[in-house]
Amino acid sequence: TAKDSNGGSVIEAFLTSNAATKQKRRLIIKLGGHFGELSLPTSDLYTVEKCFDACNLKLREAIGNELLDVKADLS
Repeated sequence: TAKDSNGGSVIEAFLTSNAATKQKRRLIIKLGGHFGELSLPTSDLYTVEKCFDACNLKLREAIGNELLDVKADLS
């Protein structure tokens, strides 16, 4: 899963690969609703950052909104 270190590493490798943007976007959409959870502990925030870097503005806004929900926990 994305929450374990191996799952996060697989996601990060995929998002930084030469895979089609459309495929990356599909993965990010599937992870939607879980970015706040994925960012905790903050050591897993790198996976969320890679998702953020790989997506368009609309998806970035969605990720940002999810992170706002856990803002206090990220501090």
